[in-house]
Amino acid sequence: MYLELFNKLHFKRFLDYEYVLWREALRSHFSYGIPDKVALKIISRYSPLVEIGAGNGYWAYLLSKVGADILAYDLFPPLTGTNFQFSKYQWFLIFKGGPEVLSAIRNRNLLICWPPYNDNMAKNCLTYFKGEFVIYIGENKGGCNGTDSFFDNLEKEYTLVKVHNLSHWAKDNLGVWKRKSSM
Repeated sequence: MYLELFNKLHFKRFLDYEYVLWREALRSHFSYGIPDKVALKIISRYSPLVEIGAGNGYWAYLLSKVGADILAYDLFPPLTGTNFQFSKYQWFLIFKGGPEVLSAIRNRNLLICWPPYNDNMAKNCLTYFKGEFVIYIGENKGGCNGTDSFFDNLEKEYTLVKVHNLSHWAKDNLGVWKRKSSM
């Protein structure tokens, strides 16, 4: 659904401000990252999953529809009235919590989709996460996601085993990373 809307919009001629309005409306209703069938198939292979920074739960919702077992967390779940960006839409049950919840969660792989720019949320996930695989969706180092130290730690502690390029508003891809100590 989102990918089809993105494709229709992406190739239309709009004035710059109209395009931005449509882009922001779709991002807030769905997500920053744009899922496709291949991405959902890749991620679901790593179920059970835990997503930190789940926003309105769109990815979690789609993953659950293809059979993935997923728990979703966000510091500001959509319908709590504290997250104005996503307060109107919630696709999946989102529990309140951030990276620290990972210290109590075992036997799940980590999904991080579009972590906030210049924010340590994604880096903190790596600190608390004890599982085997990290699935990261967003821009690469130097882009609009996370911090350089997140990417440095990811490359130091994990090996990239799979990449899938996504349709995107920016330069998104999906990367599957395996913990080096478990190789």
